Amino acid sequence: LALAAERRGARLFEHTGVERLDPDGLVTSGGRVSAPVVVLAANALLGTLHPCFRGTVVPMRGQALATEPCPRRLLPAPVYADFGHEYFRQLPDGRLIAGGGRRAALEAERCSDEVPTAAVQEAIERFLRAVLPDFAGLRITHRWAGTMAWSADEIPNIGRVPGTTNLFAAGGYHGQGLAFSIIAA
Repeated sequence: LALAAERRGARLFEHTGVERLDPDGLVTSGGRVSAPVVVLAANALLGTLHPCFRGTVVPMRGQALATEPCPRRLLPAPVYADFGHEYFRQLPDGRLIAGGGRRAALEAERCSDEVPTAAVQEAIERFLRAVLPDFAGLRITHRWAGTMAWSADEIPNIGRVPGTTNLFAAGGYHGQGLAFSIIAA
């Protein structure tokens, strides 16, 4: 996507922290950027860039795990359960990837810390044992966490920032960022 945008004239400034917004652009750690239109596509960090999003788009830690390959095909497609709070799939090599479990420690998961926690990892494991008996015999090889954006109304914030003419936002995808961000772009 970045290459396609650059081919069409976009200039990207990766790894450049935004310090503040100005009426005609923004001030970054690398200098001033002037632009006729600014798009805040910071997902979980929208509230740090504009007060309109403080408290309405919040960071939420998402955790997952992966197993060693399972010798049998258990899942023909990705599975979302419990209204998307639990999710899992099997890779072509047989490994199971599973995530969710955040309701085991919901208040602690409202953060941008990207370190897995025992409570949530155990909840993911309990859920998998309950729905996939074959899971119990598989060794877990990887555990990780990342930051997602939760929105107060569970609807992404995409469009013009209220009270502005040249400032737009895209974020708050409520855990569905990969799919929604492509559509929003």
